[in-house]
Amino acid sequence: FFRDLDTQSIEVNSQTHLLQRGIAGYSFNNWTTSIRAEQYQTVSTAAEQYRLLPAIDLDGHYRFGDIEVSLLNEFASFDHKDKDENINRITGDRARADYKIAWDKRWIWGHFKPAIGGSALHYQLDDKNLTTGANNAPSAAAGMASLDMGLNFERDGSLFGNTYLQTFEPRVFSLYRDYDEDQTEFFNLTQNNADIDFDTSAPSFSYGQLFRDSRFVGGDRIDDANQTSVGLTTRFISADSGAERLRLSLGQIYYHGDRKVTLNGVTETQSSSEIAAQISGQLSDSLRLSGDLLFDPYTDELIESSSRYDEGTSEI
Repeated sequence: FFRDLDTQSIEVNSQTHLLQRGIAGYSFNNWTTSIRAEQYQTVSTAAEQYRLLPAIDLDGHYRFGDIEVSLLNEFASFDHKDKDENINRITGDRARADYKIAWDKRWIWGHFKPAIGGSALHYQLDDKNLTTGANNAPSAAAGMASLDMGLNFERDGSLFGNTYLQTFEPRVFSLYRDYDEDQTEFFNLTQNNADIDFDTSAPSFSYGQLFRDSRFVGGDRIDDANQTSVGLTTRFISADSGAERLRLSLGQIYYHGDRKVTLNGVTETQSSSEIAAQISGQLSDSLRLSGDLLFDPYTDELIESSSRYDEGTSEI
């Protein structure tokens, strides 16, 4: 184990599961299809993960001028090695479809992108560990609408004899998605009140999360939303080489209602997110520095910070 996995590496030394994956796929003009199988080998005392046996994706992408159409379809079967011994373990199949159509209009001075769509989610769960009366085939569906728009401003400047182009790029992203109360059937399905959660998590919040159309990574929830994200970015670009020397971004999400769809079933009631900041700078042709900050407006505290630099092809 110590020799084969090179545990002197910080990244490997922190891993608790090793991914084993097989995948095959084919691409057509507007469609891609794939089938994959995944399982994890546990290399610590952490809990065993679900096995994906298999997952089938069929995704369509069309563009007609400024019109974009996205047709995402997935079927996945989830199994677990201790399902016969653990009365808290839920296994079964999941089918999901996410369809969206958008008008992606872009100009030099900005962009305007309204979109509408819908998502549908259906399970066929194994009955073995479900409590009496639990629905072994719960479903949910919800429609959505979003509007992504931004402006690009530019001005010339100079500093220490070096000329540059500075941009100012405000961006607003509004998202609305219906709440389907049928998702309450995803919770408390076993004797120990286990919930459906095969592969879904809430990603760490950062500036990049401001403009996502879902609060989750994974397919086990259709999250409700009524929110507006506001972000500001300024960039300093070398007039001689065109290289982006510095980028500064700041933004926040404003919630216009409670979020009822969560991973644990507890409603989120905050009226706004943390304030997210991001900075990156090209210090030289081969050295780049970047960092993220999170500030909690409710406690007036800096709650998270991270930084990294890239030199050539190496990363620290």
